[in-house]
Amino acid sequence: MTDRMQLDHIADLAGSEPPKATPLTPDVRSGATFPFLATGNSDDAFAPFQVIWIYKVVNRNDFTDAVKNFEDSLGNPPSVVRGHLTYRGTYSVSVSSAAPEFEYRSIWSLGSLADLQVLNDQLANAGSTGNPKLQALIKLIDRNTPMRTEIMGRTKFAMILST
Repeated sequence: MTDRMQLDHIADLAGSEPPKATPLTPDVRSGATFPFLATGNSDDAFAPFQVIWIYKVVNRNDFTDAVKNFEDSLGNPPSVVRGHLTYRGTYSVSVSSAAPEFEYRSIWSLGSLADLQVLNDQLANAGSTGNPKLQALIKLIDRNTPMRTEIMGRTKFAMILST
């Protein structure tokens, strides 16, 4: 329980002016995704599988140049790289509005899971199946922050789902 002396002390802190309050207008922000270089085509059909790389880079300027160099060799995404493997673009994602850090997303469409091997060949091989421009881009990914990969597949339902 608070005694009278503590109450008097609290009253002295307030002074003779009544307390004032100023309404705050919150600045609500969320992570935003925006095209990094290419615009893509929203009318393209959704492929059976999507592979999304999620990563950070060490040097943004060098990475910008590497993405431009890679995309210039393909044309405007979505672009078929080989077979049914399609590059759909690289995107910047603002992770925090308070301390702007950028993550990147590179999105690939696959006609089947076999196209994962085609993508792997593009990254790993120095020969005719490799892609030196893509390999140069991959070398600029920050090794201190693990790269994540999401693989999503389109599902076909036998009947319409209802709630």
